[in-house]
Amino acid sequence: MTSRPTQMYFLDMENAKSIAPEDFGVYTLFDCNYNPVYFGKAEKQTLRKRLIQHIQSCDECMKSACFFSIEIVSHPGKLVQKKLREFESINGNLPECHEKLVKNAENIARMLAIDGVLTTAFLN
Repeated sequence: MTSRPTQMYFLDMENAKSIAPEDFGVYTLFDCNYNPVYFGKAEKQTLRKRLIQHIQSCDECMKSACFFSIEIVSHPGKLVQKKLREFESINGNLPECHEKLVKNAENIARMLAIDGVLTTAFLN
């Protein structure tokens, strides 16, 4: 478990539009028990746009998020990686939605590798 941030907001469209700035940075999504489920970075899109995307997402894991916090930083990717390492060292695993994303990415990579072998075999 990581420490709870000082500013946490209910995750809804009104708060995303009124609280999240048009800046780049890092955001954390929390479940209804205040446990972090996702650490996200806003590097190419603003914090506001990224939070709105999560609210509109069909992903069940992201829909489990009830609260968010934000940090405006110049290198969001580095801070997210740091937060993930800290969370994993304390909890022994990644936040729930990160775990699912990693598993999905591994499954896709396996499917692509199999497809690549089949495609290569077929073409030869």
